[in-house]
Amino acid sequence: MNILITNLYSAANRGDAAIVNGMTIALRKYFPEADFTILSKFPDVCMDITKIKTYKPLIVKLNISGYFNLFYYLLWSKLYINNIKLPTLGKWRRIKNYLDADLVLSVGGGYINDNFPVAMIRWLFDFYFSKLLGKKVIIYSNSIGPFNKTWLRPFVRYVFSKIDLITLRDPQSLESLNSIGIDISSPSIFVTADAAWSMEPLSRRAGLELLNREVPEINENILKISISARKWKFYSGDNIKSYENYTQILGKISDYIIDKYNADMFFISTCTSLGGYSNDDRKVGMDISRHMKEPGRLKIIIGEYTPQELSSIYANIDLHIGTRMHSNILAMLSGTPVLAIQYEPKTKGMMDLFELGEYIVDIETMNLQSMSIKVDKAIENRNEISKKIEEKLPELKRMSLENARLTYETYNQ
Repeated sequence: MNILITNLYSAANRGDAAIVNGMTIALRKYFPEADFTILSKFPDVCMDITKIKTYKPLIVKLNISGYFNLFYYLLWSKLYINNIKLPTLGKWRRIKNYLDADLVLSVGGGYINDNFPVAMIRWLFDFYFSKLLGKKVIIYSNSIGPFNKTWLRPFVRYVFSKIDLITLRDPQSLESLNSIGIDISSPSIFVTADAAWSMEPLSRRAGLELLNREVPEINENILKISISARKWKFYSGDNIKSYENYTQILGKISDYIIDKYNADMFFISTCTSLGGYSNDDRKVGMDISRHMKEPGRLKIIIGEYTPQELSSIYANIDLHIGTRMHSNILAMLSGTPVLAIQYEPKTKGMMDLFELGEYIVDIETMNLQSMSIKVDKAIENRNEISKKIEEKLPELKRMSLENARLTYETYNQ
């Protein structure tokens, strides 16, 4: 049994790595003998983090030669199934990944939207190419949309009509599909939960040992607050000014927390530049610290950790203020209360599952006054937040496992 997981950009984003880990854990419950292969732009990093064999995708970049390859391999696949074999242009190993697959799964995440229109064409190619080769194709636990670019919608509708199963990790994605004319009553579309909820973190003690390597002699009796932040590129206004405002507010709120609560502040995010990945959140942590009265009071965690290790580190935090959605998920997997900064609808979808919608800050409208009110409320009610997480987490794990069960049923149809 060969399962091909496609469209993973880079496991240096530990949120994406957490998704893969959760996917494989869940899928092995239904396919215990499964052999997994991943397609990623950064295969070496993926193999290092996930320990799963990884290759580059068939089409890595859509430049002039990339578009030629796109059309060529669509033709190649149509002729191949009719026993007419064209040259593979040196890509036989990459094509063979598809030919050997019993199932093709598009990795969970939030990338199927028109914030990335050129990449969307490549992802649609991946789905369609797999279908032309006669494979069962599944979009596994995704946030989908929005699709504001009208020229892209017909392509999405057409290709999605060929897909065997679509599981969504939030109801907002169902609304996005409905908005572009896809029949959401289809028996092949389901709302489940993020694949990462199937992941198992390490122990709290293991996380404390990791944290102590970077910040020796941590006082466990002092309130500990962590921040995850990212360089968001899709503000409704000026990106440069909006980012400056965002980092300034997080710097000032760190000062506020230190002054009011005598807390230790940590910057613990999920993305590093490992293997050449373009997003390194540690740089954002440095930008935040420049807005603080005492920059050294924000302890930036710089090590390269697996998702399981990160989750165990978050277990030692009293409140996590998270922008990266999977930093919030990794924290909540260890029972840590969260105040989420929303940059896409998927954040609200996640927090609503825990009935914690009042603990969301919008990245577009956040200001120091409203942020301080939210922080005070979250710190005051952190035990209540943890209790809700503890109550709801088993259901989230069950819903996450549904992705694998539905995949199993689709495979056996």
